[in-house]
Amino acid sequence: MDYRTLEKKNELELISFLRPFFDSENETRSFLQSIYKYDWNNRIPRQMINQIYRFITLASRIDQIWPVRDGLRIVFIKTCLESLFHLSGLDKNEKKQFYSVFADCFSDEGKKCILSRFRLLSYTDYINGVQFDNSYSLTISDFLEIIKSVRDRVVHDGEYWSIQLFAYGDDPEVNWITSFSTTEKLLANRTLPNHGRNTDYYFETSLYYEDFKFYFVEACINYVKAYISKLPICETPLDECTPYAN
Repeated sequence: MDYRTLEKKNELELISFLRPFFDSENETRSFLQSIYKYDWNNRIPRQMINQIYRFITLASRIDQIWPVRDGLRIVFIKTCLESLFHLSGLDKNEKKQFYSVFADCFSDEGKKCILSRFRLLSYTDYINGVQFDNSYSLTISDFLEIIKSVRDRVVHDGEYWSIQLFAYGDDPEVNWITSFSTTEKLLANRTLPNHGRNTDYYFETSLYYEDFKFYFVEACINYVKAYISKLPICETPLDECTPYAN
């Protein structure tokens, strides 16, 4: 397969992947063109959208390898986020800022869908047994922290079979209960834990992976749009670069 044929094939796959997030195929193609116009001196926007497509596709195909392994899906979701972070040119001290910005890229509809279907039931200090109830409402930032924690459990501890974040089955009214322990500070607005001791977290989920995937990819697209909005306007090497007004 020659280079031009491969490029065309990849573009058609990208259009199919991105189409649900735009009103028409023409609008989808227009978005891709807004990315490609930077190729002559800055391929980062193209790399971002390609990485989103690749890692989300891998996450979605986990069921073909080993069904109902949410931890393995999360490895690719987290890798997608890490890829966006590094491509953005940020250093490690700016990672917290990146995750804060990315959380703001979720639509209000996406936040409502995710946070209404994934809820904290309780968490317990493993040492003294103090249990805290579900009066705390999760934020999208909390959910991203949970994703990071699950990824670490899979990669560092090899625990990919016992962690479940998403609902399964045909009945959307069924709530699944899931739990895991960590020594990390999981909830940004909670003081527990911050002492290096295990805390057990219990969650209730009716969030389907396909719903989460839609809003996550939507947030990724919004992040890329925000990134290119800050780039100078340079469509060809002959154009004079004019930064966008702040």
